[in-house]
Amino acid sequence: MMAKNILQSITAIILIAVLSIAANARSSVWHDSLSLWKDTALKSPKKARPHNNLGGSYEMEDMPDKAMEEYKTAIAIDPFFYHSYANIGSIYLKKLEFDRAIEALLNSLTLNYNQANAHNNLGLVYELKGMFDKALEEYSIASNINPFMLTPYYNRGVLLEKIGKVDDAEKEFIKAINLDANHPIARNTLGEIYLRHGRIDDAIKEFQIAKKLEPKLLQARYNLATAYKKNGQTEAALKELLEIIKIDSNDPRPYNNIGVIYKDKGMIDEAIKEYKKALSIDPKYINARYNLAMSYKEKGLLNEAVKEFQEVLKIMPEDKEVKEQLEDLLKNPLTPTLSRKGRVG
Repeated sequence: MMAKNILQSITAIILIAVLSIAANARSSVWHDSLSLWKDTALKSPKKARPHNNLGGSYEMEDMPDKAMEEYKTAIAIDPFFYHSYANIGSIYLKKLEFDRAIEALLNSLTLNYNQANAHNNLGLVYELKGMFDKALEEYSIASNINPFMLTPYYNRGVLLEKIGKVDDAEKEFIKAINLDANHPIARNTLGEIYLRHGRIDDAIKEFQIAKKLEPKLLQARYNLATAYKKNGQTEAALKELLEIIKIDSNDPRPYNNIGVIYKDKGMIDEAIKEYKKALSIDPKYINARYNLAMSYKEKGLLNEAVKEFQEVLKIMPEDKEVKEQLEDLLKNPLTPTLSRKGRVG
């Protein structure tokens, strides 16, 4: 679970691969970069750059072991080829081998300190290790080296919000957006900060912009639906969730969240149908199973409710709320059920 959370953090923070790609590579052949750099490395076996760039192509094709081999070959040819050290650091980061990632990135920066990407990635490693002060310092160095690079501002914003400095985080995201007003992820993340801190109207605005910029950015659509619901705009939330299903019908979350909306409207039977749709896609989806159990309980279908609560505890044995619900149901089966908010997400 910890590894999964860290990988999600890497995705959210927009890890930048530090690739040294020849600036004059023609766009007509770049889509087949693996073949291009294989050919180039074969023709120039004693040059570091082709091996480094072949490694980058392997990395882009999700072949990290082959990428690592090429980066190491580049360093063996030219021990001062700092790009490859940085790229090795990137691979170790993705493998969650943080100490090795730090070593490789520091080796690269020793050879060339003025690498904004390498400082940014070093900051990310420090952040994932919980070394927040060092992470903030590296992000700042990266943005000082390259003030026009969006990612360090974004990363600082994410981290500052994480440690409770919300106003400072907002400033960093605004800097990022000033560099690229059409960056959907930055817009979406700023919206998430606004949403978490009760600025719902501002959040809706950012989510709407992110959605317009990238209609298939489903997280922005989920966030928009959540913000609409918090703002009392139930029909708008429902419409957004239905649009998500049109884009990806195999995601259980919108069905669950539609069920919560129906449940809030008193449409329990309709809510149950939606929860079941979610569970048909992912039987281990805790929120949908919990909501289904609560709906059964409200309808007086006690055996069904007990079964669903027990299924939740098989997946998450330490869920205190579910334990309390199950114990209460078994001890007091005839006690009227108080309505509770459904679990969304």
